[in-house]
Amino acid sequence: MSSAAWRVGVIGHPVAHSISPRFQQAGFDAAGLDARYEAWDLEPSQLESHIDSLREEDALGANVTIPYKEAALRHMDGLHETARFVGAINTVVNNDGHLQGYNTDVTGFQRSLSEAGVDPAGARVVLWGAGGAARAVAWALIWRRAAALTIVNRTAV
Repeated sequence: MSSAAWRVGVIGHPVAHSISPRFQQAGFDAAGLDARYEAWDLEPSQLESHIDSLREEDALGANVTIPYKEAALRHMDGLHETARFVGAINTVVNNDGHLQGYNTDVTGFQRSLSEAGVDPAGARVVLWGAGGAARAVAWALIWRRAAALTIVNRTAV
């Protein structure tokens, strides 16, 4: 790699409100990593070319947020099992030009349940929302054997 900093950021539209660049950059700085975390506010027509740019040598990858968690999945070279099941990604890792998509919302939600001492097995659950993150929560609840899952959304999907 050249002497330039590693490139990584959050892909979404809009993303100006995101606090990810502040805390991710602070983490890179604290770890002494030569990396720059940016907010990439992309129009839909820019998504594919920007994702393709993540294959470049200086790119570590990206986080993906609304509205692109589902659309970005179609541009990956490989998908982790959770991303395949959920049908959405929130993390892209560049492995030598090969883009791997992950959905860390599933494991994050499962970890939160465990840390809170909540076991949804046998429970009847109401899930508010039907976007990419909600899909991840739904799959986590299914894997944890919730007895019933009712999904409520403000718009038809």
